[in-house]
Amino acid sequence: MGAYLCIASNGVPPSVSKRISLHVEFPPQIHVPNQLVGVPTGDNVTIECFVEAYPKAISYWVKKDMMILNSEKYYYETYDTVYQIHMKLTIFNFSRNDNTTYKCVAKNSLGETEGDIKLNEIYISPKAKEIRSEKSKATEVTLAPTVAADIVDHKQPALDSPKGSQFYDNSPSVVQTPKPTKRVLVPFDVIGGKRSGSNGALVLKGNPIVVLLLLCLASCYKVNLSYLDVFTHKRC
Repeated sequence: MGAYLCIASNGVPPSVSKRISLHVEFPPQIHVPNQLVGVPTGDNVTIECFVEAYPKAISYWVKKDMMILNSEKYYYETYDTVYQIHMKLTIFNFSRNDNTTYKCVAKNSLGETEGDIKLNEIYISPKAKEIRSEKSKATEVTLAPTVAADIVDHKQPALDSPKGSQFYDNSPSVVQTPKPTKRVLVPFDVIGGKRSGSNGALVLKGNPIVVLLLLCLASCYKVNLSYLDVFTHKRC
């Protein structure tokens, strides 16, 4: 089926052409993907059939020799092309009364055909129903590990301006916060030290062993002694 174009030309313009549409008439043919379907009690289910026919066929669904119409229980819809029909039937709140055979029927002037779909009820205990309901309502939550970090705005020079004149914000980078350094405060009177001089330098006097121990202690606890002027005095 389709359009055909016949063209005649002998090298002397103009060429002539003729368009011919071809339609092949045939009786309906039905394809059923799933002929046996299990449905849990209380669920909604959708069944479908695929029909090919020309001239275009009349299609409908049948249950127990009665045509099914759209209602609160059933919803019927079709999607048509030139010679194809996609039939879909949705059954809401499946129950034991729906546990039967459904037929999709197609008719045209050349014939009639039908396809059968058997629906079987799958019993689910009330406890299993409750578990399925909780799973369906639960939302997936992704927990990210918490990291002690500071967000620092990273800036780069703007592309259309002189270097260093303007900046624009880029995506922030994550910088881990360094652990605080332990510091120990030692009173001056422990070693007999005192502040002296115009610059307020610390002058350590007394036993050299005590002074050495203090320096070792300051080194172990990473105390910055760059601002201290340490003097060792001989005993008088």
